[in-house]
Amino acid sequence: MQSNNNPTVEGKEAIVQFLSNYWKTFTSLEHDLLNIYGSDSAFVLEALNHYKRNDGKTVTLRAVAFTDRNANGLVTSVRFYTDVAPLFEYEKPMKAARLYQIGTPLRIEEVPEPTLRPGGAIVMKLRQVKPLLSTVQLDAWALQQSW
Repeated sequence: MQSNNNPTVEGKEAIVQFLSNYWKTFTSLEHDLLNIYGSDSAFVLEALNHYKRNDGKTVTLRAVAFTDRNANGLVTSVRFYTDVAPLFEYEKPMKAARLYQIGTPLRIEEVPEPTLRPGGAIVMKLRQVKPLLSTVQLDAWALQQSW
């Protein structure tokens, strides 16, 4: 399986893991099938994909998927392509929780763009801002959210 310009994912377990991670980035997905071209063993599907983002907004994206099947009708290859950038665009400015010094409280700030500072990491975009006092509380709060 290949998605856009990402490396090919091979094996059932790896594909399930890839798709599971991808599906966590939005709330729901519905497809409007527009066209199917090809044969029973090799075809391309054109669709409109309607995503409901985690912030509640809906985004519709055009997509195509190329599928190959063997003589038994089992899928041997899938390659799908769509511009997912609109799915991950959020209103600006965004809220960010920043830890400036270990052992001090996190500070909630508005930022124009997510930035990665030297030695830092972007863990996850917060959908809500909660008063947080430490990284331990942030981790506990993050685990309770449905991402």
